[in-house]
Amino acid sequence: MVLRKEKDDLQTRLSSVAGEKLTKGNPAITDLGDPNRPMKIGEKYGELYDNEWTDAMENIKTVKNYYHGLNDSEIEEIIIHHLHRLLKCCYKDCLARADHQILSLGEAFAETMYMSITTDEEIVNLPVCKEASAFRKERSKEFAICLYQNQSLCKNTIDDWNYKYKNGNVMQLLMTSTFYEKCIHLCWSMVIQDPVMYLDEDLTPKTPFDKNTYKEFVRSGDRVAYVVWPALYLYKEGPLLYKGVVQAYWKKSE
Repeated sequence: MVLRKEKDDLQTRLSSVAGEKLTKGNPAITDLGDPNRPMKIGEKYGELYDNEWTDAMENIKTVKNYYHGLNDSEIEEIIIHHLHRLLKCCYKDCLARADHQILSLGEAFAETMYMSITTDEEIVNLPVCKEASAFRKERSKEFAICLYQNQSLCKNTIDDWNYKYKNGNVMQLLMTSTFYEKCIHLCWSMVIQDPVMYLDEDLTPKTPFDKNTYKEFVRSGDRVAYVVWPALYLYKEGPLLYKGVVQAYWKKSE
């Protein structure tokens, strides 16, 4: 039984590495056996907005305690900004963590083997890094759980944020929510894809927006008031996987 299990584990690892070689850097080839393939991640990203994001918006009464004199509509907008900030920080920190993992592993391997490597591209193409990339996809869920439990992400969500109504208590409240936990799982799944899935940069307020890429929130219009939910792409400048959401207004009402 032990030998059979070891054989099955080895076959699984070899199959994973082979699949990684086939799909690496080629989003047109999808491993249909991967539960965290980009299309599935795109679906989960939409579900996160429809479900956990909506649940987090129900914290109006609690959040209102930190803002005196503001009405429910204003509190809703504040929560939206904090949720958006939390998502973007989570994605950014996961991306940095993923890059550091592979580069530090590759650099250590190259140094040990006395290899002369000068570029990041050479490092990520080392066999040990390719296998590590495949291995961490297998353990994506376990690693995301550790990231959440250790609270090792999003430590500077407030400090360097230029927002009038930013509040550490509100952010801490949201970081204990299911929304944040699922953000970590999804963002980690996004950044370990090859190529990396791309969460859109924030649109500039008071500028027009593409309605093929973003849909309106509760107000219609042709200009951006603020981003509610960023668009998600298969990779940077690649196909759109999920439309973003903006609070809009008409230019004539400026």
